[in-house]
Amino acid sequence: MTWLDATYDQYIAVANNGVTGDVAGNRLNNAPEWAGRFWIEWSGDVGRSGRLLIAADATAQSTVFYTPFNDSIQRQGPYGLLGARVEYGPSHRRWAVAAYARNLTNTDYITATFGTAPTAFGGRPGPSRQFAVEFAVRR
Repeated sequence: MTWLDATYDQYIAVANNGVTGDVAGNRLNNAPEWAGRFWIEWSGDVGRSGRLLIAADATAQSTVFYTPFNDSIQRQGPYGLLGARVEYGPSHRRWAVAAYARNLTNTDYITATFGTAPTAFGGRPGPSRQFAVEFAVRR
């Protein structure tokens, strides 16, 4: 878990429409006050020559702002993501096959925004729910 006290001490910012403003005391761009990750993982031998890994993780963060003005439009509210992974392979670990999922709850969130004058805004969405199968060969 992290706590970040990231605010502007002194800063006169310029908005995309040319308006300036004193943003001292506002949070820095893309700097959540709180963020954290929790994961649990188990791996062990299965049978005489197999190895199994099972893992789950959760990440969360508080609100982030994408402009120094900390406006309510170009921001992302608090959200969390869940993921899981199952992997199997021989105990010598030269290869493995895995299945994993990210953003299991299909949470909608944005990772960045942009604005253009006079009042057009856009955002870059974070990845939606993903499932995958992976085959890895190690030398």
